[in-house]
Amino acid sequence: MLKVEHISYRYNKNAKPIIEDMSFELHENEIIGITGGSGSGKSTAVHCILGLLKPEKGHILFNDVPVHLLKRDKKLHTCIQLVMQNPENSFNPHKTLSYSLNEIRHFIPAKPERTVFEKKIVDKMHELQLNANLLNRYPEEVSGGQLQRFSILRALLLEPKIIIFDESTSMLDTSVQAKIVRLLLQIKEKNKLAYIFISHDLEMLSLIADKFVYL
Repeated sequence: MLKVEHISYRYNKNAKPIIEDMSFELHENEIIGITGGSGSGKSTAVHCILGLLKPEKGHILFNDVPVHLLKRDKKLHTCIQLVMQNPENSFNPHKTLSYSLNEIRHFIPAKPERTVFEKKIVDKMHELQLNANLLNRYPEEVSGGQLQRFSILRALLLEPKIIIFDESTSMLDTSVQAKIVRLLLQIKEKNKLAYIFISHDLEMLSLIADKFVYL
């Protein structure tokens, strides 16, 4: 599914590479944990995998297509999604969660009818143990854990094959973090997804990851 082949990246030609000779493969229903200290290149790796940065060496391929070309493909441009550390960055603070989620419909390759999409929203909310009554609230009116689950919901609605979680649970307390991770594992199995977890939390990664990349 995803092949990262000997990639290196530096922000300018005179600087030391922040990523050097990184390689891994990710398959359906697998979890890879990427870890390292502050400034080790974890966020840069995310940007490369998303196709936002092009490595100076090596290649990143999704089903043999270079990731920086995915945005040009109507069928593949939503196949890799990101869930960020701060979920409030995923939503317009002046719009209800329902409004923001329905806007996603326009980015799906086979644009579904509104009523069909709204049912899908509710079905996915059930998977994430979110009450449908929350849809009419604004982002600031739900808890941090609920908003992070809405951020995950947003990614799922785009029907990805891979979801990248960039320190996505690090701002949550331990009990909420554990609950979200359990839900994510269930959703991965049900939807045949693959995950990339970017985290400094080795204890958490050791419980869920099939393999590791150390930066």
